Amino acid sequence: RENEEKLQNIIQHSGSMFYTHTPHHVLTYVSPQARDILDCEPEEALGRWQEFITDHPINQIGIQSTERAIQTGQRQPPYELELMTRKGRRIWVHVDESPLVRNGTTVAIVGSVTDITERKQAEEALRQAEEKYRNIFENAVEAVTQTTPEGRYITANPATARILGYDSVEELMSSVNDLNTQFYVETGRREEFKKLMEEQGFVVGFESEVYRKDGSRVWVSENMHAVRDEQGNLLYYEGTSED
Repeated sequence: RENEEKLQNIIQHSGSMFYTHTPHHVLTYVSPQARDILDCEPEEALGRWQEFITDHPINQIGIQSTERAIQTGQRQPPYELELMTRKGRRIWVHVDESPLVRNGTTVAIVGSVTDITERKQAEEALRQAEEKYRNIFENAVEAVTQTTPEGRYITANPATARILGYDSVEELMSSVNDLNTQFYVETGRREEFKKLMEEQGFVVGFESEVYRKDGSRVWVSENMHAVRDEQGNLLYYEGTSED
């Protein structure tokens, strides 16, 4: 009785929903968290668990994983599902389950469901932001770069290669190994650039004459700032340049 009370306390106060279902996928128990996760009373959730899944392709992975657990009697890796609650909300959940085996036969599946909708939404927002940044980066008419204090490119966009006369970013990155000696027509200009970065952490409209791939020269205007770690150590310079 004491063990049962402890188990009930754990289930009642957990953030996850616990469940059991038969080898035929019929839910026989759903914990009270169904009210928050599935928008219904636990008793209303009893039925075939596939009734809650959407047509999202990722759900097939979950269906196949559960079927393997039933057929083999072996625990499968956790998986994610997109569900439709009784109120029509689309949510994402993390599912962790195990087969209950007796005399070599799977008699039930027991598991837990955790709502990860907020995390998935945050991931999607980040993905969209990264895609937006990538589109700006790739299609900008200005050069967008990151360079080390030693003068090595870390990142460069296609406009950088175009301005400097290279056929591709890959060619630029492999050809220019030291901006200090290969880039600036006046070598002292690079030292002045680094000095300003050290003293004020940025430059605006810093003009320099630089070499292109074919040896010709072009004037560029740089807007750059220094990026440092938590200890204040200089990591790299980043910003834009235009001819």
